[in-house]
Amino acid sequence: MEYDKVAQKDDQNDKTWDSIATNYDWISLAHLSNSFIILMALNEIKKPVTAGEISEFIVLRSKGRLYKVSATIKDSLDNRLKREGLVEDHSMTKDQD
Repeated sequence: MEYDKVAQKDDQNDKTWDSIATNYDWISLAHLSNSFIILMALNEIKKPVTAGEISEFIVLRSKGRLYKVSATIKDSLDNRLKREGLVEDHSMTKDQD
């Protein structure tokens, strides 16, 4: 996936991602850290993507300082964000990712 087309350069988003990566030790203590980071990514991507693509985007935006296993992302999507109505599942099958 070509993220240059998806993520427009935005100084504020760059600063936010940089701050998240720099302060991740503190953020990780929060129960919703994965969900917050996923929502940040989805806010920029603005189209349906797989958990693997979200993982790649997080690595890209954090300049390689954060890595989230796609299974962890899928868990957050299914068990928190979808339940709260913050994301929708557009997959054809449950086992797609």
